[in-house]
This record gives sequence, structure tokens and C-alpha cells, in this order.
Amino acid sequence: MRGRLVRGTLFIAERSHDDWRRWTPLGRLDLDLARPWYRFRHVKGAERAEELGILLPVPGFGKLFRDYQSEHLFPVFQNRVMNRRRPDLPDYLKGMDLSPSVDPIHALWVDGGYRVTDRLNVFPKLTRGEDGWFRCRFFLHRSRHANAAARHRLEVLKPGETLHLSPELPENPAVAIYTRDRQLVGWTPMFLAREIALASPAAHYEARVVRVNPAPRPSSHRVLVEARCMWENHEPMSSEDFEPLVQAMPTNEPRAGRLASPTAGAPSVRRRDTERSSTRDSLDNAVAEVRALARRHSDTDGKEVDTFIAERRAEAARE
Repeated sequence: MRGRLVRGTLFIAERSHDDWRRWTPLGRLDLDLARPWYRFRHVKGAERAEELGILLPVPGFGKLFRDYQSEHLFPVFQNRVMNRRRPDLPDYLKGMDLSPSVDPIHALWVDGGYRVTDRLNVFPKLTRGEDGWFRCRFFLHRSRHANAAARHRLEVLKPGETLHLSPELPENPAVAIYTRDRQLVGWTPMFLAREIALASPAAHYEARVVRVNPAPRPSSHRVLVEARCMWENHEPMSSEDFEPLVQAMPTNEPRAGRLASPTAGAPSVRRRDTERSSTRDSLDNAVAEVRALARRHSDTDGKEVDTFIAERRAEAARE
């Protein structure tokens, strides 16, 4: 993603605590920045969470079979986006080859939204360009584990330099990244490695260095890479794991900012339970939003916070 985003889709996933190669998608966020409008649903990959030791539901979304919609970005995603008021925001976006004028949420298409406090990460739904290629940008993964030779090679990488993607064995879906002189310098994100493992061996891949950020940026944000994938018979992120647990749109789309009613496709027991607890869910999410705002806007004056709380309480009351 290079230009200004208007609409798009992000997935949120979590990895196993004991193996970074084992992970599952948990939810899907569809967004329209022009309105603005955000929609979150858990996906079927969440059904594998227990075997990976992952707790459900995704923070802030109390019901697996609920269709959440709002005019505000949900806290679990907002907490992974840099505060607009931070003076270092332009430099942060520049490090991802993004214009300083874009909405900071654009960063989630590149940096994964990683936090040291959890094992969640965010990645975009890959879409085919007009030329037939799928493209994505990411920072080299696990380069901090590189040996001395690799660290030296990383220091002399140049923008535009060609890189090579090398898939591992199918039972170990990871993709190594090598330079032209066959030096291992890092790995792709696991979401991309998974799609490469599922695609045909005849698929074509290209990669290049987009930007090399100097120290003191951490190794996790040092080398920005763009990968291009030509998949003729493979549609990425179309497996069952990525299918929403709630499929259909509500018959009457709710006013922006309110949570949608459960869809008819959800099991009846869960539907009745969700209807009884709709007000509680609204209040829970309101509290989470206020807490996120307070954490990220330490310089916010009292009037803005009071207004925010009043709006959320009013919406909850209308539920």
C-alpha cells in the first residue's frame, strides 16, 4: 500500500506463546475512512485458539458471534496507532515510506501493530493490483537474530536492492529472505509465509529494499521491504480460517457509532444471549475506548474527555 487509503481490510492474529511459527487469525476489521466507519467480526480461525493457548475473545469484543460497527476505531486497533499529536509522527510515517499527511492507521498496513504487552499483530488483506500482482510492504522480521556476517550485510543494504524469497519446507511455513549474494538477512511476516506455502510451486515472487532506516531505530523497523507475488490460481486469505463467524450484513445498517444487532446466521442461543447483553457490551466498549483515549492523549483537556464519555453513554442508552 503506497497511496492514501480510503477503504480496506485488516486482520488481527495471535501467535502461540511457545512457537512463533504457530498462529491463527482471530478477527477481521473492515473500514471506510471517508465516512468514517469500522466493522469488526471474529473469524473462524478463532476456533483454533484453544489449541494454541490463546484466550478469546479479542480484547474489547465480548461476543464471538456479534457484528461490531462504529464510527470510531476500536481500542485494540487504536492502541497500535501512533497519537496524531506526537511530534515524532511525521518521522515515524516517513520510516514506512508514508506521507506525513496520511491517517496514522496507514501504518498498520506496514508495521504489524506489534506491542510488547501481547502477542497480537495486524496485517492487511492482500488484493490483486491492476497488473495482476499482489503487493505488500513489511519490515524484515527476526533480523535481530542475525549472525555477524548478516548484520554487516544489513548495514550496507541500499534502497532498490533486489532480494530473494526462499520458502522453507511445507511443514514449516516460513520464508527466508536472502540478498543477491545469498546472505540470509531475515524473514517475511508469517501471514505472507502462509500464503506462499499454500500457493502453487510455479508462483513467481519478487522483493526489493524500499528503505533502510538508520539507527537509533530498532532492528524491527530498520529495513522496509516490498514483495510482489504472482498467484494465478491462488486467492490469498480465502481459506476457512479467514471467514467471518458472522457472514451477512444486518438488514438495516445501524447508525454509525452504534453496534450492529446480531445477524440471523448466528446460533439462536448465542443470539438471545447477545440481545440481552447489548447494553452491557456497549458500556464495556465505551469504557475501553475512554481508557484508550486517556492513555494515548495524556494532554487531552477535561472538556474533550467529558464530551467523549457523554456521547458514548448516550449511544449505550439508546441500545
